[in-house]
Amino acid sequence: MQGTLDVSTLFRHFRWRIGVTWLLVFIENALWAFVPLFIGRAIDALLAKQTGALLEVSVVMIALVVVATVRRIFDTRNYGTMRVQFGAELVRRIKDRPVSQVNARLQMSREMVDFLEAYVPELLTSIIQVVVSIGILWSFDTRLAYTALAATVGKALLTYRLYLGTSAGES
Repeated sequence: MQGTLDVSTLFRHFRWRIGVTWLLVFIENALWAFVPLFIGRAIDALLAKQTGALLEVSVVMIALVVVATVRRIFDTRNYGTMRVQFGAELVRRIKDRPVSQVNARLQMSREMVDFLEAYVPELLTSIIQVVVSIGILWSFDTRLAYTALAATVGKALLTYRLYLGTSAGES
């Protein structure tokens, strides 16, 4: 690893690992977002005395379990490798510093990897679920999709405004 050690270094050095992990996050969350649609279709089919839609739900649920399991195994191995390699490079560069500084910087490097492992997938999950939900609503009725989009944007702006108001008063 050359240059400064920051999040962009992690992206440059581990771009394929991070990309595959985020692809699996996308697939897993897209499947989760489609589950209610497939369950609704299965209920409609069962009411019409047809069982074919149950197979669709089963396939989606099995795919979801497989993708989620593979993602978690892949995440554990990849982010563990990132922590070790990033930490080893950091220690190599600052080995002459006091132990407390080395320890503090190692903790910060772990937090960068933790950010990629925990917080970015949560953000991706939120975005994917909103986009898929609005897309599904769009397929039923465009007015529903516009209403859901307006409510989502309104809620985000209100939350931002309320947070901005509370944090501004604390400064």
